[in-house]
Amino acid sequence: MAPPMAGSITTGVGNKSCDEQSLKRYYKTKIEDMQQRVAEKTQNLRRLHAQRNELNTKVRMLKEELQQLHEQGSYVGEVSKAMDKKKVLVKVHPEGKYVVDLDKGIDITTVTPGSRVALRADSYALHKVLPNKASDSEVQRTMLELLNQLDGFEATKNIKVIMATNRIDILDPALLRPGRIDRKIEFPAPDEKARADILKIHSRKMNLMRGINMKKIAEAIPGASGAEVKAVCTEAGMFALRERRIHVTQEDFEMAVGKVMQKDSDKNMSLKKLWK
Repeated sequence: MAPPMAGSITTGVGNKSCDEQSLKRYYKTKIEDMQQRVAEKTQNLRRLHAQRNELNTKVRMLKEELQQLHEQGSYVGEVSKAMDKKKVLVKVHPEGKYVVDLDKGIDITTVTPGSRVALRADSYALHKVLPNKASDSEVQRTMLELLNQLDGFEATKNIKVIMATNRIDILDPALLRPGRIDRKIEFPAPDEKARADILKIHSRKMNLMRGINMKKIAEAIPGASGAEVKAVCTEAGMFALRERRIHVTQEDFEMAVGKVMQKDSDKNMSLKKLWK
């Protein structure tokens, strides 16, 4: 047999080297692809872990809220005075005053006269000292819940919301925007004729001297509300009682006007611009 030629041997070795390089490139590409997939899976796993932790936190919060809902409500009272290191006298409306025990963890130094406290419904034990005034966060949460209820997540056709206030100037603008409070109706202060009629209504059962001019009294209290007109009648009766008289005179009404209107002399706020 004739020996192989030198050129054939060189070609075979070259083809083998090319095959090895192709395999290396192939496996390198596969490895890089797998590494990329592993990185993506790792990132997804971390995201799922974060979602799991967030959901677990929400579940714990819901469990705590459900537990609070299952608990019996508490009575809210006002501390009158401390009896000793473990007992205080608490005034609960409208039941009366009770000497109650302090739960563990309640510091007697924080239970001062006039502070608001929560009493357990079953044992009347004092278990929490309440803030005397609602915090801003509590007010904000209440407002957000009110706005959510007004917006509504479910369609409701048989519910009408009616609100009333005498301080529209301090309401949150988000509450007054169209879509939540659609109609705003102002009930202005009574005019002169209406004030005279209100005076007649509230003085109907009073012993009045003859000749009392209700129109003149109504003219003397411009801009007065219905409650202020009623207060004029009440104060006029008090002036007569202080002098031990059984009849109310025109002068009593005039002095009552001066007293009632003096109380409200500092209230100069106008709300007309808020109803435009």
